[in-house]
Amino acid sequence: MSTSAQTNEFSIVLVCDGPSGDLVLSIRDGLPESPYYDSQPHMTLIRGIHSKVPMSDSELVTAVRSILTTNQLLKTRVTPKKIANGFNHVYKTSSAITIKAPHVLKLTRRKFIKDLESNGFSVELIEKLVYLPHITIRLGVPLRGQRKMNATQQLAQLSTIGFSDGYIFRIYKQKHGRSIRAIKFT
Repeated sequence: MSTSAQTNEFSIVLVCDGPSGDLVLSIRDGLPESPYYDSQPHMTLIRGIHSKVPMSDSELVTAVRSILTTNQLLKTRVTPKKIANGFNHVYKTSSAITIKAPHVLKLTRRKFIKDLESNGFSVELIEKLVYLPHITIRLGVPLRGQRKMNATQQLAQLSTIGFSDGYIFRIYKQKHGRSIRAIKFT
């Protein structure tokens, strides 16, 4: 990826731990490839974050580490609700696991947004107003019929989802869409 494609936009994500990540990967095994890309199984904590000035990866990691403390969040477990298909303007209809986020996660997320903004970052308005926690199974690939039933049965084997690491997903513009580069910051 050339640096000319790099944007000032990024997301903060929590990567699923072993058993949770393995479940997402096993559901992916039975699906067609994504027309976009596959990332590590994760839950996006905050997306649509923008730095006001261009930053290298190391500068961004240093800045994020100084603002956010995710140690407590990595101990948080969330409850999966159901397999669903979600839609957004970039990736169209995609399969996902919707989750019930504990109140502490919502409060911490709100605090992180305020801390990011007070340190010179901006967060898109929709991200401040709406939080629909989920774990994407495959971008651009909806689950229907038997595949959805199979995924629902697999999900029933997992009572909670845990997280192992915090990552920055750096957004890149490409000729035919967007891509990401994952950078660990915890």
